[in-house]
Amino acid sequence: MRTNDDNEHGLSKSYTKRRKKKAVLGRSSLFCHEHPLCKRLITSRKSTLIHEVSRQLAVCSLQRAKTDSNQWRYRSESEAGLKARYLNLNGVCEYCETRKAVTLDHFYPIVRDRKPTVYGSDVWNCVPCCKECNSSKGGKTCAQWFASDTSRYNPCGTMSSHSTRKKVNLRKKFKRYDAVFQSRCHRRETVDSTWWTETGGIIDGFLENLQRRVDAYCSGHRSSVFGHPEDSSRV
Repeated sequence: MRTNDDNEHGLSKSYTKRRKKKAVLGRSSLFCHEHPLCKRLITSRKSTLIHEVSRQLAVCSLQRAKTDSNQWRYRSESEAGLKARYLNLNGVCEYCETRKAVTLDHFYPIVRDRKPTVYGSDVWNCVPCCKECNSSKGGKTCAQWFASDTSRYNPCGTMSSHSTRKKVNLRKKFKRYDAVFQSRCHRRETVDSTWWTETGGIIDGFLENLQRRVDAYCSGHRSSVFGHPEDSSRV
């Protein structure tokens, strides 16, 4: 039975008022370039740019190693065979062992604290996995990821559907793999700190200029939509 506080659709007046207010705030926030979320969309791209620069440096280091060593091709073939002793390599994600492996994850991150590490795209550092596990693991090592419990895609987390025995086997599997990884993985040369500092400055300058450009555009666009501040005093 509908009360006096309900409208024709059976919704309470307070609920309708809150929904209208939320809709108005949502529309206005699209033009509010001073909103912290708008700035975060651009400033958060620094990590993406740094990761891409580090990835290209890792590829360059790998290509240089292939050129310098005539035995690199034979090493890769033998290392891949040895790697198959510790991983399944059957087209299924090595981490969850459930979903299809469609990406390659860096077992040890190539970027840490916004700086390139000594690990690149060596055959030992590339682990076939699914998109969900790759995204959940992020820039953590495998041990750090298994110890954390912040994602439902963590195969060893409390939200995982794996049995306790399965989780124990996964931990043992990658503990053995990590032990061999430390002695077999090819490290790249350390990036010069001065060069990397200058590169970071270039990225910062680019993002700052981009943010100012977006702010200027949003200011003009917001004024054209909502009217100039001085117009409200004339009403």
